[in-house]
Amino acid sequence: MTPAGTNLLLAHADSTPAPADVVTKSVRFNRGDSPKLTRTFGTPTSRRKVTISFWMKLSEQGDGSTGYCGLFSAGTSGAAYSAVQLTGGASNMIKGDDVSGGYQSYKQLARSLRDLGAWMHVCYVVDTTDSTADDRAKFYINGVRDETFDSTYELNYSLNDDTYWSASGTELGIGLDNAGGGSYFGGYLADIHYIDGQALDPTYFAEEDTTTGQWKPKEYSGTGYGNQGFHLDFKDSSDIGKDVSGENNDFSVTNLAASDVMLDTPTNNYCTFNALNAYSPIVDMLAEGNLRVTTATGASGYQMMSTMGVSSGKWYYEYRDDSPSTRNTGVGWVDSNEIPTGTGSGAISGNGAIFYHDYIYVNGGGASAGAQLDNGDIAGVALDADAGKIWFSLNGTWWDSQDPAAGSNAKYTASTNSDIWVPSFMDGNYGQGTVNYGQDGTFAGAVTAQGNADGNGKGDFYYTPPTGFLALCTGNLPTPTIAKGVTYFDVLTYDDGAGAKTFDNGTVSMQPDLVWVKSRGSAYDHKLTDSVRGVTKALESNTTDVEATESTGLTAFGSDGFTVGADTNYSDTTGDGMVAWNWKKSATAGFNIVGWTGDDDGFSGGTQAVAHGLGVAPEMVIAKNRTDEAAGNGNWIVYHKDTTSGDLLKLNSTDGEFTPDMTLIGSIGSTNVSFGNDSPNSEYLNSDNSFGSGTPDTYIGYFFASVAGFSKVGSFSGSSTALIYTDFRPSFILAKRSDATGGNWLMFDDKREGYNVDNDDLMANSSAVEATTDHIDILSNGFKVRTSDADLNGGTLIYLAVAKNPFKYASAR
Repeated sequence: MTPAGTNLLLAHADSTPAPADVVTKSVRFNRGDSPKLTRTFGTPTSRRKVTISFWMKLSEQGDGSTGYCGLFSAGTSGAAYSAVQLTGGASNMIKGDDVSGGYQSYKQLARSLRDLGAWMHVCYVVDTTDSTADDRAKFYINGVRDETFDSTYELNYSLNDDTYWSASGTELGIGLDNAGGGSYFGGYLADIHYIDGQALDPTYFAEEDTTTGQWKPKEYSGTGYGNQGFHLDFKDSSDIGKDVSGENNDFSVTNLAASDVMLDTPTNNYCTFNALNAYSPIVDMLAEGNLRVTTATGASGYQMMSTMGVSSGKWYYEYRDDSPSTRNTGVGWVDSNEIPTGTGSGAISGNGAIFYHDYIYVNGGGASAGAQLDNGDIAGVALDADAGKIWFSLNGTWWDSQDPAAGSNAKYTASTNSDIWVPSFMDGNYGQGTVNYGQDGTFAGAVTAQGNADGNGKGDFYYTPPTGFLALCTGNLPTPTIAKGVTYFDVLTYDDGAGAKTFDNGTVSMQPDLVWVKSRGSAYDHKLTDSVRGVTKALESNTTDVEATESTGLTAFGSDGFTVGADTNYSDTTGDGMVAWNWKKSATAGFNIVGWTGDDDGFSGGTQAVAHGLGVAPEMVIAKNRTDEAAGNGNWIVYHKDTTSGDLLKLNSTDGEFTPDMTLIGSIGSTNVSFGNDSPNSEYLNSDNSFGSGTPDTYIGYFFASVAGFSKVGSFSGSSTALIYTDFRPSFILAKRSDATGGNWLMFDDKREGYNVDNDDLMANSSAVEATTDHIDILSNGFKVRTSDADLNGGTLIYLAVAKNPFKYASAR
């Protein structure tokens, strides 16, 4: 059934961008269409210097069997070419190479590019006249030079080599590997600059926003493009290959239509289907920039999530069923902890609802939808995340008296609200559909766009969104309380021994209140020093030891870092040296440090209310006796909101949850947390140590509460394919399996190694050196498990994550 008034072509309506946006359009390359932009070089300014700057958002590339593809290639099939390519497959690395009778340059980065949630800036610079061999071909990713090459593939140009970049008579292809037989790119490209005859760094094309830390496009600040240079901005959907540099080096366009010019850009990133969080058979069935999915005959309940989750606000998107006959597909919203499966129609284990053909499926059960979604129909899906309400429309009509604008008669209301809601797809038996989160009102060219924006003027919808409901794009996400994570948390690595250590974030000065250090290459203990206990006062997360005074340990908190002495636990130079995780205490950031003195004799069961200063109930508390380690007294006791009610954990142990016989950590309120003593098990957090006389024990507590866009205390079901949405790009993750003994407290961050998949772990409960197992990917919207290791699989995993950037300002990693 086709909506009334539908035409089958062509372009979606252009939308007027915000004046501040330098980049307002992108082009979608659908790999299956063999799309490309091509032109033949004339007389070059130079064959020895070139700069290529572009923004890229991956879709089909990134996580699946999709193979090798070209981004830029100068040359023809055979043995003579210059190229920037993606290797495809599960690793999907980026490389620049040059072949002329054998490789004369080959630079392949070690990082795996498979973050599908956001945009990435790439700047590739060639200068064969440079006297330093390593500088003759360089990659910059999001403004930072990357020299972590795959060891097998690092070959430098010889001095003054001629390349095929800009070579007269050579064809340049964009979106394919012209030289290797035409392997096509799948994804989005935007703001392409090609500078013939100059070797420029990325700051000519992009810059860091000093307020948000976002790496963002800017107007080109260089002088000219050279004879064969060009700038493609894609703002004219009727002339996709138009060069706006002034050099008039236009491109021929093959298998790209006006409907492929998209509103999805680095300055306003839109949601798409997410191959990283899909039942595995779907991964290789995605197309059209991850907006279309086609499932196989016999599919049963194939599920897939999307790239963007929301925790508040009102949101709207559309879905067009393209299935042959009356096959069953559907869409809706589900809790972010849902793990996509293929276990049958309606298999939703948590909060959520799916409009599926003629049913609304909730928690594995179904009820009549009151309408039927068939071929050519367009469903509208609205969510009020604060109220946990979901509404569905069919071809512009909200049925059963539903009224999202008024908030009434929702088709589904959650019994308990979700921390993060995510759009979800489900298929029953060979279905196809195309989603529009606001970036493409043509549904990949199937209909004529109607140009209906949301109330903020964003998006391109077929039907008008209900009043107050917005398109799923970063431009509509709320402004986070903390725009830049390094204001309150930062990771620092160093290998230069004793002395002052200064954060290298470039724009923020942060005096830390908690510094947690660990040697990466030596089996030394973790050391924690905080501003409440004072400098030189150390505790160890992996032992029950009492506080020690270490005069050559951490000796000062600086205005932008800290100082360490000669103690090798703080200044080890072995291997990669040290890592330090640093927090600034602030109710705004959901973190505080509090000390208290015990006031109970240890047997009467008395508790002490300790004010935590957060203004909201803490979701995680880590507490430690500073002065007594007798019996179990020295254990680090951990409360986490997602453990079994009343159960606790030990940071220094692989033990699972335990249930105290007496109150150890009691009531958790917005003002106080009560601490007591579990005398039968010799665990104490409020003992005077001498039964009413003498010197009482002293304690320290670290208190954490989630702050949207900055930190999250949460849990997930352990799985080797789980993707955990945090609504930010994590800088630090602490995770543990909580429901069974044997799980280590794994610690990850984005500084050590600094790229996927090499996010090496340390363990808070162990002095062991840094591991080399590839456990997780850190992504723009959360983190994904990449291992079958028992520490991250099976049962329940609890975690604490802290942001590098909120998703609103995050780049792909």
